[in-house]
Formats: sequence, structure tokens, C-alpha cells
Amino acid sequence: PDGALYAGFFGDGIYKSTDGGQQWKPVKAGLGDSFIVSLLVDAEGTVYAGTVRGGVFRSEDGGQNWIERTEGLTSSQVPALAMDRHQTLYAGTGAGVFVSRDGGRHWTAANEGLKMMLVRSIAMSPTGTVFIGTAGNGVFKSQDAGKSWQPMNKGLTDAAGMRENYIRSLTISRDGDLYAGSFGGGVF
Repeated sequence: PDGALYAGFFGDGIYKSTDGGQQWKPVKAGLGDSFIVSLLVDAEGTVYAGTVRGGVFRSEDGGQNWIERTEGLTSSQVPALAMDRHQTLYAGTGAGVFVSRDGGRHWTAANEGLKMMLVRSIAMSPTGTVFIGTAGNGVFKSQDAGKSWQPMNKGLTDAAGMRENYIRSLTISRDGDLYAGSFGGGVF
């Protein structure tokens, strides 16, 4: 909300720019893991960082100080973070999806219909549907805030006829179309 840019680095923590990316300064105080794999800034300016070994960290002061927020997480690897319009926070982890309704202070597993799997990406539709991309099991959706999940892998086949089940990234267009970036088979 204040125009700041944040960049997470794999092995070097988080940097912040307040001048459109011209200059960057480290913002790492209290950050217990320097391997950053996801970042999220909410409407109030609270910054969340997903890490490889330390779970989720939260900063309420623009990244100056970080607090570990892992109560209830059973996996320390958090490659995806997203927030819905109701301020529910979703963490894609090495053990599926976890949900927090109190700003990351407490997490609960939200894996009904999922096997234990690495969730690589999360996308939120304007209608409230949550989509996840997994490492090995394709794409799933939840229309009840993560209480249950259904696979949606029809058509995820590359030019060679191979099923693409490793989904690295998801995004939703302004028109509501879901795009899935796969590990080696292109974009669907």
C-alpha cells in the first residue's frame, strides 16, 4: 500500500526498495531463514515471507522486524502464500495446504481430498475459489475456503502426450481464466 517493493532471495533474505527499485536495502532483523521462496503483502502493509526451512515469518513494520509464525504448521517449507478477500491466509507447504484466519498466528491443515503433497503455487479467483498447483499431482480447486479439494487435471497434456503434473505457477486473468505454468510442458 505504501509503494514499497520487496524481493526475496534464495540464501540472502529479503530486500526492500522505496524508490521504484532504484536502490535496495536488506530487511532481515529476526528473519530466521534466509532462503525466501514466497512473499505476500496484505492491504494493511503486513508482509509475510515463506521460507525453505523456517516456515512463515511476518513483519508489521515494513520488514524492519520479523516474527516467526509457525504454530500449527507441520512443514517448514512454504513455497506459496496467498490471501483471500476475507483476509484468510493460505500457505502452500511440503505437507499440503494450511490456513490461518488470524494473520498467520495459528495455522490449521486444510487437506481434505489431498494426499500429502508439495504445493508449489496458489491462485485466488475473484469469486473465492482457491486453486493450487502441486509438485506431482497437478491442479486442485477448493470452493469452500480450503475445506475440501477436487482435482482438475483434464487437458494438462503436453505436445508429446505426456501428462503435466508438476505445476510451478498459477495465475488468474482479469477475465477469470486460470493459467498454469508447468515444469517442462509449457503453459496451460
